[in-house]
Amino acid sequence: SIFLKIYVGNTSASLTVGSYKLRPLFFIPSIISVAAEGHVLPTGWTFLSAEAGSFRLSNGTGTLPPAQQREILIKINGVTAGGPSVVQANMQFSNGSAPGSAIGPPTSSNNSADDAASVNIQVLSALPVTLTEFNANMVNCQALLKWTTNTEQNSDRFDIEKSIDNTGHWTSLGSVKAAGNSFRELDYSFIDKTPSSSSSKIFYRLKTIDLDGSYRYSQVILLQNNCLLTQIMAFPNPVVNGRMFVNMKSITGNTESTFLNYAGQVVKKQILVSGLNTLNLQGIPTGIYLMKITNDSGIIHTSKVVVQ
Repeated sequence: SIFLKIYVGNTSASLTVGSYKLRPLFFIPSIISVAAEGHVLPTGWTFLSAEAGSFRLSNGTGTLPPAQQREILIKINGVTAGGPSVVQANMQFSNGSAPGSAIGPPTSSNNSADDAASVNIQVLSALPVTLTEFNANMVNCQALLKWTTNTEQNSDRFDIEKSIDNTGHWTSLGSVKAAGNSFRELDYSFIDKTPSSSSSKIFYRLKTIDLDGSYRYSQVILLQNNCLLTQIMAFPNPVVNGRMFVNMKSITGNTESTFLNYAGQVVKKQILVSGLNTLNLQGIPTGIYLMKITNDSGIIHTSKVVVQ
């Protein structure tokens, strides 16, 4: 299993793509299939369909403001060894009405040359060790990795690797000794005591190394770093005097707060720094808003804010 990373971008300088407007279609070769779960979709986005050989998404209630893009992670499984084969993508459009499946006209001034993309994919042979389970959970702000094997042949060790950007840069965290030869279920575990202080998405994989030095990689798993949420405090809520405070601790990178109304329109943006920040919300109409705090790692905090 791997994650297919997809970017959908709006290159317009002024046009916001509205809800239920985008319905991209993806064609996948028979050597892979879409996993039943484990995907990471932007807020509001949904699966319209997932069939043999294709799947379709909708931006649902999510909008796409000018000069912004959305990152999508689709988990796919290898079905049979083969390739390289081509994954093809076509941007198509809906009419702006739920559920987003109806055909509609392109957005204004759409550049059709940007509406298609492709990538090669190859499925390699199976792992020398048969993994029946590999998962990660956050426990007391430490990443607990667990995996189970039901067969091992001439296995030497498992190297645990981590990536916080999913761009191909992997860091080795340590090793766990393997059984060597086994034909029964064996459980393993490893604790990453410092998963990340800046990213809400952490990726892990196992490098299974044989006694002869040959190796294979496991599937990549995604861990949502919920500990970041404890490092951000926003108060008071409801906002009664036009001022709100956001206290951020141990957050790095360019950070920004964005307030959106229920129509998905941006009503307030402000750059944030580590420490206590004061947000001026005077002039914003009374109502309920969605506050998103983002940095270079993506969305790290979301909450509903009542302005009185």
